[in-house]
Amino acid sequence: RLGNPVIIRGRDAPVEAEEACATARGKLVAIGAIEQGMFKPKRVFAG
Repeated sequence: RLGNPVIIRGRDAPVEAEEACATARGKLVAIGAIEQGMFKPKRVFAG
């Protein structure tokens, strides 16, 4: 259910966001938040 935090890189990468999602090949794989420049998943979905 919970995944590991991932560092968000890039000049325009957000530092904080209450709601965020991760996709792979157009499919939702995780929902979470961005805290201190890291995506912290709250729920990860199996493919």
